[in-house]
Amino acid sequence: MNRIRRSLLLCTAGLALTACAPSLAPSAAERGISAVSPTSPTTVLVVRHAEKVVTDDADPPLSAEGAARADALVRVAEAAGVSVIYTTQLQRTRDTARPLAARLNVPITELPIEMGEAATYPERLAAEILGRHRGESVLVVGHSNTVPGIVEALGRIPVPPITEEEYDHLFVVVIPASGAPRVVGARYGQPGDY
Repeated sequence: MNRIRRSLLLCTAGLALTACAPSLAPSAAERGISAVSPTSPTTVLVVRHAEKVVTDDADPPLSAEGAARADALVRVAEAAGVSVIYTTQLQRTRDTARPLAARLNVPITELPIEMGEAATYPERLAAEILGRHRGESVLVVGHSNTVPGIVEALGRIPVPPITEEEYDHLFVVVIPASGAPRVVGARYGQPGDY
């Protein structure tokens, strides 16, 4: 629980420092939410999918450890006010987001990624989020080869690669209505090998 609180404090500190693909997820206005101000910052939580079963299957499900991490993500993302969820079409990203979607009663929006698209996918996703969800809090569940690019596309700073063994990174990107984005890196769930 201390790790989650520490992560939330880091995220809150990051928030305090800040004062075109077809449409997939309905915008706040389309969902009947009028409280989102165009001057509110856009907050995007970016994580890699949780641990997966080791198999030859190209689309493996989460392992028991991954399911526990997905449950830990619920507490973090709910506290951050997430109201929009993006994943790829792959089972491990959807399974990571599913407990949060159930808790918040919000749909999971799949933005598919095709083989060889890891370099262009982050910009396409960033354009979708910034075009449709300004002023909202969004969760993105990606992959080890897309998360750094997604954070860079949104936050405009380079992010080191994520290894195949790392599942606990949590990046919070806060994009103010004007001014430079801020990025806070944290960890969530059970500690990985770091």
